[in-house]
Amino acid sequence: MAKTIDPGKLISKPLTPATWPDFERLFGENGACAGCWCTWWRLTSAEFTKFSKDEKKNFIRTLVQGGTIPGLIAYVDDFPAGWVSVGPRESFAHLERSKVLARVDDKPVWCINCFFIERKHRRMGLTSFLIEEAVKFAKANGAKLIEAYPIDAQEKMRSPNLYYGVADTFRKLGFHEVDRREKGHVIMRLEI
Repeated sequence: MAKTIDPGKLISKPLTPATWPDFERLFGENGACAGCWCTWWRLTSAEFTKFSKDEKKNFIRTLVQGGTIPGLIAYVDDFPAGWVSVGPRESFAHLERSKVLARVDDKPVWCINCFFIERKHRRMGLTSFLIEEAVKFAKANGAKLIEAYPIDAQEKMRSPNLYYGVADTFRKLGFHEVDRREKGHVIMRLEI
């Protein structure tokens, strides 16, 4: 059985200029998943390929300094332990151009589309916590509909492949499947 974290030791904070140092600490020198700095969805494919690791980091830093909150940081005992990207679908250029994850309809939707959990805090329930916090954050900012694009994992997968999240985790939190255009990859929604 996986360990869990005492809920009393968990908080989340939006990524702002004040929490930027914690984001850097969480993502490390390499910028989490091979220098992504959580830009995969926010940049076009061409930009993502062209940008260096430092340019990706500067892209996110510029968003944050300009007042955009691109996601939330989870803290365990004041230690930055996890990340979730959340925002209006329009803010994710790569997602807007995706054929597999193309819009289901024309309803305004917020998206939860990327997670990063610090290695020693994996498999402890942080993803569920971050989903719940992202839903609260989106609702507080006017969202009525939240969408996610998790993997419907039928077999054990390596953690880096799970940055989308896992469908079962979203199901347990009330999300339901609205489309499946590719084996193992689902579009899920939650009305709030």
